[in-house]
Amino acid sequence: QVSNRQSNYHGLRYRFPINIECFNPGATFQVSADLKMVDSTGNDAPCLITQVNNNREDACPAVRIDLRDTSDKRFMSKYLRGYAAAWDPTSFNSFVATFSVPQKDDSQNPWNGVLKSINVAVVGFKTDYSLILDNLSIKELSGGQSNFEQKDGH
Repeated sequence: QVSNRQSNYHGLRYRFPINIECFNPGATFQVSADLKMVDSTGNDAPCLITQVNNNREDACPAVRIDLRDTSDKRFMSKYLRGYAAAWDPTSFNSFVATFSVPQKDDSQNPWNGVLKSINVAVVGFKTDYSLILDNLSIKELSGGQSNFEQKDGH
């Protein structure tokens, strides 16, 4: 659980060692999690899944993926939004979204092709809300094993 945030871009961030061998240029991954928010008094907290501006107080949480190569260049920073249904403040909400590792020769943002680190952050929601996160998973869509999994972590 994360609370007492000073800004909507602050949130729950994971910087962790991970088997990055499968994060090859062009590989596609699925991020999934169960999310719930409560307000400062502990009551269930609403948000709008249609709001895509992270600076808006009514936005639902976004998952941000940052990738850095071995030269320490951040070559991808992407906000993901993946809610299939309207936010239900009374229960956990299923989040599922995908991202692809850019090609090495991407003309907009070239990189050296060797991943050094991945940061995953859950951000972009009202600052006085507390976020409860469960079952965060990043899985290669080609059917590979989950590269990171956090179960029952509130």
